[in-house]
Amino acid sequence: MGADRLIYFRTDGNSRIATGHLVRCLSIAKACQSLGMRICFLLSGKESADTLLRILPNTGSGLSENEVRVLRTAAFDDLDRELSEISALLGASPKDTVYFVDSYYVTGTYLEALRPLAKTAVLDDLQLFDYPADLVINYDVIPRSALFSYRAAYQKAQNTLLGASYAPLREEFQSGRMPQREAVSDVLVTTGGSDPFHFCALFLQALSGKAPDPVFHIVVGGRPAAACACQRSALREASRKRNPNGSPDEGLRSGRFRCRNHPVRAVRPGHSHRQLYHGG
Repeated sequence: MGADRLIYFRTDGNSRIATGHLVRCLSIAKACQSLGMRICFLLSGKESADTLLRILPNTGSGLSENEVRVLRTAAFDDLDRELSEISALLGASPKDTVYFVDSYYVTGTYLEALRPLAKTAVLDDLQLFDYPADLVINYDVIPRSALFSYRAAYQKAQNTLLGASYAPLREEFQSGRMPQREAVSDVLVTTGGSDPFHFCALFLQALSGKAPDPVFHIVVGGRPAAACACQRSALREASRKRNPNGSPDEGLRSGRFRCRNHPVRAVRPGHSHRQLYHGG
């Protein structure tokens, strides 16, 4: 890709969609900016735009409000609605423009319609269908035995980047491995910007009684009050198992469990989110 090339990022992050979509697109956008490319984020609504602008100061991307645009006809869960608006936008853009999509609601119809107007790229981690795009990126942790099936799933993609080597890491996660500690005193549990299948609760319950009473630090995205409320039942259960003679909320009051609001990243093995949360 040449310098000064324009790249549109079509994604969202709101109360229904984890902010990880915004964060990983920002990581890629920052790398593109370092190569002299121009960036513009296209979002479905004010909530996504406000979320993006709120996390921008922590990313060092240099993105400005002028490079964040809310689409007039968009809905985060129905991308086909915006096709006319996006087609007009790409039609008026330079011929070498790239259109980068990170959304679970993208459709084959949507991509086929835009492919003649720009180079299209899709960031995927669900394998919902065979994406007709110029590039598909899937950074699952893919064992060698499964690589063939992953490639077979993307027959309509002109190019693919598959495997954890292509994870769009933020700079703070690129410094190498953390040293291993013999004694465990604190356990960090992160679930990204949402946890619809209660993975955090299942994980904490599975750990209960298997460690020498560490402090659990629960790190979630989104709104602090709502995020902490989502984890409270899991914390009560873990507290009850560790202290069966005390109040279920004793661990919460004593600070044994802590809930913090901070954008995070997670890498998962080669399974869909639903399979992972249900133990598949």
